Amino acid sequence: FKNMLTAKLITEEQYLQFLSDEYNLVYHSSRYNDELDKISCDYYTDHEAMMLTYSKGCCLAFALDIYIKSITGGDKSFDSVLKLLLEKNNYCTTGRPYTYNELERVFSDVLGTAHFPVYRKLHGKDFIQQFKKILLEAGYSFNEKKGRLLYFGILNLSPPGGPEKILSIDRESPAYTSGLRAGDVLLE
Repeated sequence: FKNMLTAKLITEEQYLQFLSDEYNLVYHSSRYNDELDKISCDYYTDHEAMMLTYSKGCCLAFALDIYIKSITGGDKSFDSVLKLLLEKNNYCTTGRPYTYNELERVFSDVLGTAHFPVYRKLHGKDFIQQFKKILLEAGYSFNEKKGRLLYFGILNLSPPGGPEKILSIDRESPAYTSGLRAGDVLLE
């Protein structure tokens, strides 16, 4: 969506609405506190992880772009991270993806040691708190939506024809509070 905004195919308002929707997916997820690398490891086996990898990644990139611009006076951005990743390991020439450690080193190089902990917080268990802090410091405001889709909190179920398995659940819902979790099968 950032490229679409840059190309003026969408408005800034549409872009921010998209990011708001992605943030709310993260906020309401029962796995919101999981580190991004843990979530992405479960990408193919957990439907919620598949959605969350993308949503949390979008929000992380947006927040880091704002943060990097603020600490460098606009001299660097999230694009600087991507360019440095390509310089250090271009898949087209090496034939291999970059490793987690290579990614960490690039973020450390761009952010510097004093600001690297912000990346770690966004990447890990403090995502929501750090995301809010960066956006508020940049002058953005937002409201977390309470209650979504089905009022009792089950966000989606498995496809028809099989047992009704909960694929994801709103962590602020009555269903979650009563003990239902993603992966549970509804018998009645």
